[in-house]
Amino acid sequence: MGQLFVQRQQQSGTSSSSTASKGFGSNKICKDSSDLYDFDLNANLETTLIENHGTTCKAQENTTKKIKDKVPRNALEFEREWRQCWATGSPATALKYLLLPKGEKLGSIFDCHEHVTKEAANRSNLTVPEELRLSPEDIVKLHKIEMNSTTMEEIIEILYFYIAPFVTSAKNPVVDSPCMMASSFVYRWMTSLTKCGRFSLSIQFFDAKHKALVHSILRLLEKEATNGCQKLQLGEILNLIKSYKK
Repeated sequence: MGQLFVQRQQQSGTSSSSTASKGFGSNKICKDSSDLYDFDLNANLETTLIENHGTTCKAQENTTKKIKDKVPRNALEFEREWRQCWATGSPATALKYLLLPKGEKLGSIFDCHEHVTKEAANRSNLTVPEELRLSPEDIVKLHKIEMNSTTMEEIIEILYFYIAPFVTSAKNPVVDSPCMMASSFVYRWMTSLTKCGRFSLSIQFFDAKHKALVHSILRLLEKEATNGCQKLQLGEILNLIKSYKK
């Protein structure tokens, strides 16, 4: 488990006290976004997030006993499930929650694995189901009033955890590649977060680390769109960047 993930776990349920400054980096991917970034990405962020990654079987077993398989009907029920995932201390478990297929039992993501670190290292091979138990668009419906800023930061951490292998890779994405599928999924989530109630207020509480995570995610999405990814439109990505810049 990375230091960043552990820090966020300790802060669960408490909003960050620091107010984020506007903008997400100085790295420029194309001319259209040249004025949108004013924060440099920490090159060691990926390592920091997943180093010492791991969890205990006991913690997962205790969590499994409390699991209810009913799909969340409101923000409170979603928050309860998310806290259960976060309590395991495993970003791989939280990612599985976001990728859980429709009809599959929630308890399945808490199964105890002997090779949690290996599972985390191979997360780029995880596929996005055609139908999700809880889609990014469903999240908007559950959070019409507001999403807790801490929860939003944690979700962004997991989205970065998923997409990080591609961010740090020098290879260009190809059609139907894991990179494209992951990027499309992450784009849907990043867009849905902006549609949750009081989003503009929530991002004001992002600290420098989480602004860097957002920048890194948006940078890859923009790169894919610039390279002609069929599932991403450059104009839409630029609008998304502006949403997070506010």
